[in-house]
Amino acid sequence: MSTTVVKPDREFTKKISEASGVDVSACYQCMKCSAGCPVAEVSDSTPAHILRKVLLGMKDELMQGDFIWLCIGCETCKTRCPQDISTRAVVDALKHMAFEENAEPKEKNVALLYRTFLNIVKTRGRINEPLLMMHYKMGSKDYMGDMDLGMEMIKKGKMGINPLSGRIRGSRQVREIIGEK
Repeated sequence: MSTTVVKPDREFTKKISEASGVDVSACYQCMKCSAGCPVAEVSDSTPAHILRKVLLGMKDELMQGDFIWLCIGCETCKTRCPQDISTRAVVDALKHMAFEENAEPKEKNVALLYRTFLNIVKTRGRINEPLLMMHYKMGSKDYMGDMDLGMEMIKKGKMGINPLSGRIRGSRQVREIIGEK
């Protein structure tokens, strides 16, 4: 029987708690957040595991995992939590740290998609799907992958075809909301 000894990194835990405004030690692992999480089934982790890993200071595992990149920020975790803990806020702090440290997740190109998405929102104030796909495909160098899915989305009216449309007034305010000037 193998035993893994984890030495908690209190500085990491403190940094994430301060950046997110969440006291991760308040989580008592009831797992209600994970039961409702829409990405828990497809991710390598769950909201409860994320909080536990932060509490234990498992920085490398968190930075390399895919949950922080796949979290859709729906706040279902917070809605279900008896302690009113926002795992989304913790995930946002982890993403920010990952960007600062150029951490590369195991899932290829997931950080590229996230960065591309965020840059378009910062620039235009909203997402523009054709522009997102164009920039993502250029960055990933996977030019033809998912082409059938894209065409199906266009046919069904789920995605437009004009990459130049969709700028809104107030994109400066959107950048402020995101936290960048």
